[in-house]
Amino acid sequence: MALDHDYKIEKQAYFFQDNKVKIPTEKLYKNGEFKAAVPNDASKITEVCQDFIDKVEKRIENREVFTFTKGNILLGIGIVERSKLLNGYASIGMFTNEQYR
Repeated sequence: MALDHDYKIEKQAYFFQDNKVKIPTEKLYKNGEFKAAVPNDASKITEVCQDFIDKVEKRIENREVFTFTKGNILLGIGIVERSKLLNGYASIGMFTNEQYR
């Protein structure tokens, strides 16, 4: 139908499906650590990411925020926002510390 009416199509999102593969327990990154954020991470996340995400403490409590660190340096975060419209779907995003981009 888009071709019939000469509409331009642009991608807005990619959709993924959990393949139920067991996540390895060994360290995945040689030079950093990726893990679920904990309450003590909130101030550092806000300092580095500014207003990229809101309700940081609540999102950490809901296990929606992940950190990627090297030593005590926060290199970036990942965020998962579960869909309120479609059960089992989520949006994902990330923020990379500007000093390390």
